[in-house]
Amino acid sequence: MKTIFLASALLPILAFARDNPFDPKTSKGTFGPFTPAKKALKSATGAPATVDDDTAQALQTACDNWTADTGKVSNFQNIGSSTASGSQFTNAANIAYKAEVDELTHKAILDKIIGKDPTVSIANQTLTNGVFQSVVDNLQIMSIQGKSRVNLIDTINSVRCTQILPSIDAYCAVVARTIGGGTQAKTAVRPSACAAIVAADTDPADYPNVPNVPGGTALASAPSSSASASAGGNGGSSSNGGNAGSSTGTTGGGHHSHNNRKRYFAGTEYIAREKTPNRKRYFAGTEYIAKEKNTNRKRYFAGTEYIAKEKNSNRKRYFKGSDYIANEPSEVSH
Repeated sequence: MKTIFLASALLPILAFARDNPFDPKTSKGTFGPFTPAKKALKSATGAPATVDDDTAQALQTACDNWTADTGKVSNFQNIGSSTASGSQFTNAANIAYKAEVDELTHKAILDKIIGKDPTVSIANQTLTNGVFQSVVDNLQIMSIQGKSRVNLIDTINSVRCTQILPSIDAYCAVVARTIGGGTQAKTAVRPSACAAIVAADTDPADYPNVPNVPGGTALASAPSSSASASAGGNGGSSSNGGNAGSSTGTTGGGHHSHNNRKRYFAGTEYIAREKTPNRKRYFAGTEYIAKEKNTNRKRYFAGTEYIAKEKNSNRKRYFKGSDYIANEPSEVSH
C-alpha cells in the first residue's frame, strides 16, 4: 500500500494499491478492492438546519454541475467500446477524464457546507477510499494509451455504479434537504451498464451505507432549527441572510406587531397573507404583480431589492434573499 495524492489535489491523502510511480503512459490500470464506508465519522455532527439564499444557490449550482459532469463520464462509458481507435477514442476518453477531475471542484464546495452531515460523511469516506482515484487514473490511461486499454471501461463501471454514483446521489439528497422548500434532489447520470450491474449485485457489503442502495440507510430528516426569523432576516448557518427553507418546504417571514402579518417566499411564488383580506401577491420571474382591493398600485422587483410605491401610504418594501422585509408606518391605512 502506498500513500499518494490525487492528481487534482482536491481529495485528501489516500492509501491504496497503485503503480509506484504511477505513469498513465505505461500503467495497465488502477484496481481495487475498495471498501465502501458504513459509518459516519464521529465528527459528523450534522449539516446546517437552514442556509441563507446565497448558500442555497451555491449548493444547488455545485450539485447541478457535479451531476452534469457525471453525464459526460457516463457518455464515454456508453460509447467508448464502439468508438473508433486512434484520436476519436483518446479524445472521448480525455473529455471524460477532465470531467471526472472537475467533479472534485463541486464536491469541495459541498464539503465545506454540508460535510458534517452523517450521510455525506459516509459518502465522502467512500469517495476517498481510492475508488474515485481509480476512475481518474483509468480514464487518463485510456486518454493516452488509447483503445488498447478499453477493458478499463468495465473496470470503471464495476465500482462507479456501486460506490461512486450512489455517493454522489447522497450528497445531492442532503443538498435538497438542506435547501428545503420542496427542492428536488438531483441524481448522478448512470451509464447504461449500471442497471445490469446493480441488478446482479444485491450484497450490501458492496455498497456504501447511503440511501437507495442494498442495505443502505434512508436519509434522515432535516435537523431542527431553533433560529426564528425576524424582520431583518436571520441566516440558518454560515452567513447572515434570510431562511432558505426547511424540510417542510416553508420559509420564514417578517412579523409586525401592529397587523400580525406573515409573509412567505417559496419557489417562485410569493404569497402575502394580511389582516386586511382579499389580497394576494404573486412573484413570477422578475415581475411582481400585486392585485389588491384598492387598486392603482404598482410594485417593482429589481435585482434583490423590492420597492413598492403606493398611492395611499408612501410604503417601501424590500425583498432580500429569501426574507421579505416590510418597513411600514405603525398606522396602516387600507
